[in-house]
Amino acid sequence: MPVIGTIRQLLKVNEIRSIQGILNGTSNFILSQMRKKGLSFETALKQAQEKGYAEADPTSDIEGYDAFYKLLILSQTAFGRQPDWKDIRQKGITHLTAGWLQAAESFRLRFKHVGSLERDGLNRIKGGVEPILVHDTHPFYGVEDVENAISLKGSLVGRVTLLGPGAGKYPTGSAMVEDFLSLIEGKYTVAPEKTVKGEDIQEERIRQWVLRFKEKEEYQSWITPFTLKDRIQLGDDLYVFVEGRQEELDYLLQSHEHIQAVSILNEIPLENKVKEGLAVS
Repeated sequence: MPVIGTIRQLLKVNEIRSIQGILNGTSNFILSQMRKKGLSFETALKQAQEKGYAEADPTSDIEGYDAFYKLLILSQTAFGRQPDWKDIRQKGITHLTAGWLQAAESFRLRFKHVGSLERDGLNRIKGGVEPILVHDTHPFYGVEDVENAISLKGSLVGRVTLLGPGAGKYPTGSAMVEDFLSLIEGKYTVAPEKTVKGEDIQEERIRQWVLRFKEKEEYQSWITPFTLKDRIQLGDDLYVFVEGRQEELDYLLQSHEHIQAVSILNEIPLENKVKEGLAVS
């Protein structure tokens, strides 16, 4: 996908505020096959290798290294600098099971392996690469198989989303040739560091998660700080869809290490709100 050129074009009048992306076609293919066909991770990975989407050693794809490196390139392009590598969360998809995917589908959610970046009010770059859940209203919800997608938030344009193939010999070859020509023509230059005004960044306090309890246990007292949205029992596992504050979740997970949690990704707004007092003509 021509995302670097798109970012450079937007930077002429916009500040990039945040980035979300499905950056690895192999991982997306595996998750799609697991969900649609009920395959195990191992079987879906084997199919990806047979189709040429995954290498004989797929570690870079399934553990998130490939997406991590791409996220650093996007950070350098959009912000003119990279975050401290150790501050970027990195988690692969090997731990996901058919139960997790089935529970997500019951809540009208889907797992996607997403890289994300944003700048806080102190101009620090935060983010990660990890399996995350998306609502059926999110642009990534219908991105299947080897497709990739990137959503950008510009200070003026709002959300811009790009979709395109993320694996295969022809899409890869096309992208390489386009990049070589752009380098020869001098289109890719060092991006200056960009800053963003602190008052324009507002961190979202209320978030949503799906929690998995591995045993039959009394969970109601543990989730009292949260709003219960939905729940489902699959075998011996109970999946609970909740909404609340990040600090409450952190406390819960520290107190009960056996509970697993997956966050739900909020979509980037389609448009930016016009500030009060400004006229639009």
